Amino acid sequence: MEFKKINKFKEKNIPRYFLIIGLFVGTIMTLVMPIFNEPDARYHLAVSGKIVGINIDVSTYGETNISSGMKKQKEPYENGLDVVLKKYYFTKVKTTNYENLPRNIDYRYDYVFWGHIVPAIGVWIGYHVYSSLGVIIIFARLISMLFVIISMYFIIKRLKVGRLLFSAVTLSPVIINQSASLSYDATSYVITSYFLMLAINAIYERKFTKSTGKELIISTILIALFAKRNFYLLILLIPALILYCDNEIVFLNKIKEKVIKLWNWICSLRNSMKVLLGMGILTLAFALFTVMSMSYGGPIHVIMRMIRTFIFNNGGDGRDPSMGLLVAPYQEFNFVPKWEYGIWMVMMALILLSEMKFVNKISMSIFALLIFALNLFGVYYGFLSFDGATTGAISGAQGRYFTPMIPILLIFFGYDKFKLKINKNKYFMIGVFAIAVFSNFHLIFTTIYGLIKQ
Repeated sequence: MEFKKINKFKEKNIPRYFLIIGLFVGTIMTLVMPIFNEPDARYHLAVSGKIVGINIDVSTYGETNISSGMKKQKEPYENGLDVVLKKYYFTKVKTTNYENLPRNIDYRYDYVFWGHIVPAIGVWIGYHVYSSLGVIIIFARLISMLFVIISMYFIIKRLKVGRLLFSAVTLSPVIINQSASLSYDATSYVITSYFLMLAINAIYERKFTKSTGKELIISTILIALFAKRNFYLLILLIPALILYCDNEIVFLNKIKEKVIKLWNWICSLRNSMKVLLGMGILTLAFALFTVMSMSYGGPIHVIMRMIRTFIFNNGGDGRDPSMGLLVAPYQEFNFVPKWEYGIWMVMMALILLSEMKFVNKISMSIFALLIFALNLFGVYYGFLSFDGATTGAISGAQGRYFTPMIPILLIFFGYDKFKLKINKNKYFMIGVFAIAVFSNFHLIFTTIYGLIKQ
C-alpha cells in the first residue's frame, strides 16, 4: 500500500501535493506563530485596518507605539498559553481615529494600499466575528494564506515547466511566513509568479498568442498596482518574448522583423565599427551610473560598498541578508541555523538542474539572468542611503526582497545546450516537500523559543 502511494507521486500530481501541504503548513503557521510574527506587523495591521475603517489602538495590548520589533510580546509568551489567550484573544480591541495612531503611517495608493487589500478583508471579518486582536489577526492571516496558496495552486497547475521549483519556493518558510501575515509582500509574490508563469509558458510553446498578450497586459497592470517597484523589471521580458516567439499578432511580427533587420545590419558592420558601437554603449551606461551615484559618493564609492556587501555577505547591521532568501524572513528574530540555509541552497540548485530544458536560444537565457542581476543591484541601490549609510556596506536590504525572482532562473538553467542535468524521480520530489514541511515547523519553533529566551 505504501509503495503504491509513493508510486503515485508523479510530476503531474505536484500541484495537488502542493495544495495539501501548503494549506497544512500555512494553517499551522497562521494559528501558532506569535501575534506579531514580523517586526513591521503592527504597521501592516494599521494600514489594513485603515482600508476597512477599523483603526486599532494597540496600546490596549501594551504596544505603546507602532514600531518595529517583536520583543514586547516576550512576557505573555513566557508566562504560558493561558496568559497569551487572555491578553490577545479574550481582550477586545479599542478603536481610535486614524490620525491618533502613534506613527506617521506610510499610506500611499500604490502597492502599500493595494497590497493590503487581502489582509484588510480578513481584518474586517475577524473584527465582526470577535473583536479581539488575536481573532482579528488570525482571520487576516488566514485570508491572506488562503489567497496565496490557492492562487499559487492554479498558477502551478498551468505551468508547462517548473512546477517543482515554484512549489518549493512558495513552500519555503519565507513565503509561507509572508502568506500567514498581513504583509503586502504576499500579494506581490502571487502577482510576480503569475507574470513569470505566462512568460515561461510562452517560451516553452514558442508562441505569443493573443490570449498570452491579453494576460501579459493584465499582469503588467497588476504588477504596477500590487508589486514593489523592483519587480517592474519583469516587464522587460515582454519585448524579449516578442522577439523569441512566433507571434499570432500581426503588428508584433512586423516589429520583430524590423528588429531582426537592425540586428543583421549591426552584424554586417566592420569589426572596428562594432567595437566603437560597443564602447559607445558602455560609455553611455557608465555615464548614467555616474549620474545616479553622485549623491551617494560617486561610482567608485558605490561599487566599493556593493563589493563589500556582496563579497563579504555583510549587511552592515549584523544581519546576514542571504538567510532571508528562503529560510528565515527575519533572522534576528527567527534564529534559524545556517546549515538549514545551506540545505535549501543545495536543494534549489538541484531543482533547477532537474527541470526540463526548454529554451533554444542562449540570448533568452542570458537576458533572464541579466534581469535577475539587475533586480539584485537595483534593490541594493535603493538602500544606499538607508539608516544614514553609517557603514561601509549597504544596510536594510533583506533576502525576501529577491525571493519572488528566483523562478526566473528557470529560464537561464533551461537552455537546451546546458547539459548538466539530474533526474527528477519521485524520491527527490518527496524529499523537497519533506524539507519544506520540516523547515516551516522549525521556523515556528525557533521563533517562539527565541522570543521567550532572548
